[in-house]
Amino acid sequence: MPRALPRFRTVAQITLLTLVTMAAGSVLAASPPPEKLRETLAVEGGLAIEGRTLDRESLRRFYEPRQHLAAWQGDQAVLDRAQLIAALQAAPAHGLDPSDYHVPQIVARQAGDTQAGLELELLLSDAFFRYASHMRLGRINMAAIEQDWHLSPTPFDPVAALAASTSRSAFLDLLTALPPPAPDYKRLMQALVEWQNRLAGPAWPSVMPGPAIKPNMSDSRLLAVRQRLIAEGDLAADKAEGETLDADVVAALKKFQLRYGLEADGLVGARTILTMNISPATRVRQIEANLERLRALPRNIPATAIIVNVPGTTAELVENGEVTFAANVIVGTPSNPTPVLAASFRSLLWNPPWTVPHSIASKEILPQLQRNPEYLVKQNMVILNREDDPQGLTLDWKRYNKNFFPFVLRQLPGPGTALGHVVFEMPNKFDVYLHDTPDRRLFAHGDRYFSHGCVRLENPRMLAAWLLRDNPAWTPEAIDEFIATGISERVALSRPVPIYLVYQTVYQSRDGVLNFRHDIYGRDWRLNLALDRKREGSLPDEARVVVAAAKPAAQLLDAPKKQAAN
Repeated sequence: MPRALPRFRTVAQITLLTLVTMAAGSVLAASPPPEKLRETLAVEGGLAIEGRTLDRESLRRFYEPRQHLAAWQGDQAVLDRAQLIAALQAAPAHGLDPSDYHVPQIVARQAGDTQAGLELELLLSDAFFRYASHMRLGRINMAAIEQDWHLSPTPFDPVAALAASTSRSAFLDLLTALPPPAPDYKRLMQALVEWQNRLAGPAWPSVMPGPAIKPNMSDSRLLAVRQRLIAEGDLAADKAEGETLDADVVAALKKFQLRYGLEADGLVGARTILTMNISPATRVRQIEANLERLRALPRNIPATAIIVNVPGTTAELVENGEVTFAANVIVGTPSNPTPVLAASFRSLLWNPPWTVPHSIASKEILPQLQRNPEYLVKQNMVILNREDDPQGLTLDWKRYNKNFFPFVLRQLPGPGTALGHVVFEMPNKFDVYLHDTPDRRLFAHGDRYFSHGCVRLENPRMLAAWLLRDNPAWTPEAIDEFIATGISERVALSRPVPIYLVYQTVYQSRDGVLNFRHDIYGRDWRLNLALDRKREGSLPDEARVVVAAAKPAAQLLDAPKKQAAN
């Protein structure tokens, strides 16, 4: 069911309605005297009003410096109160629930005696602390539900923020600065309304699984495909009839497939059908999860930075708010996820050798050696801790297994090296980095989840030239010439360049189109699970969530292309 109508009103409209309602009330709730506030907050133990638990410690920190004077009374305070209530009532526009911010209890106490005024005062302050914290920090500590999350929101103290705003009559400025200012956030708010309207509308027909439908083929399932494409605006409404995959439907399918990260081949295959059958309710939850992650991003991201959206498999260089370089990337498989983090590029390594991680050497390379003892020779690899036989030609590889592999392997620089011609070094706890790759074919895939966690860049020389733009010795021509020598050399950058690896499965592309991507690592799923548990009261704010290893249904979409036709 769709949520209440206030979701579609602006904060200004709700503020006006709130002021009219307050004016129409018989008597505004009486302002609580300071001694009553002091006594209420002095009592030890839990503080609750009508079953709503309040943060006594935050309330104490706010009211004690102001000698327990009420904050929501008086001419200016009444306007501030109306603006706060309006913002809380408009919380659904952000994917938030007004009841989390005591809205029913607040509205019920707009008029009444001193006790109602006391409860209203405490409820309003506590509601602001919760709402402001959720807007600036998010509702969930992401690092508590993700082991590979190393990106924290900018510190924010809602108590100090409210105290500062009330002292200088700047509450509206504070309130409007709470949501993320990023254009993506506003676009997702708009998308939330769009998808909720679809959820409230007629149900979409399911597309039954079956053999792939190719251009000019006839199939009764195309009636449902046409309706699905019309529902999202990819196909004109007058094209609803027909059981043939004609040129109009092929063109609409390609638009749909591009928007959802599928290969735009115009076929109705298994992956396209699975994507079409994801319900509007699931998309609403997906948008809400992405709004939540945007709220939990740091607010101090520099105007010039490199942003890698992992599920979108794209990298963008943003200079003073404008995208000046964009590239496709390859990221980790579901079993080798690329982490979420903030780091800085500090140096480049030309023609890098690759020291093979032990897990890859023992689990992936050892079986190759057991089939072909000359595998290291063919791959230009050596054993670092075996000087007398560096390529293991005299070893009986069948003696070793993944639990017993006492060797360190390194692939030497060369055209076939896994790291390609350049590594962008960015120190971080997960030891991931951006790098070139000799296998360019994988960039043609719609979904590019093939690495062991590092990020492979499609056109690394362009990024390298930009990073070294302050160094006149490294022109694009000089870069090409040096790479051709095959010599390994590290070049320090004149200044660090920040890079962020983020996880947004719903985002706006540069052409303004709203894109959806598969929840390849299950982060949407875990976040929504944590939010549900918190809503039920079974998840403390800072508790680490133990999430079962089961994959959400949406991850069925994320098998490599070789396992399922598009």
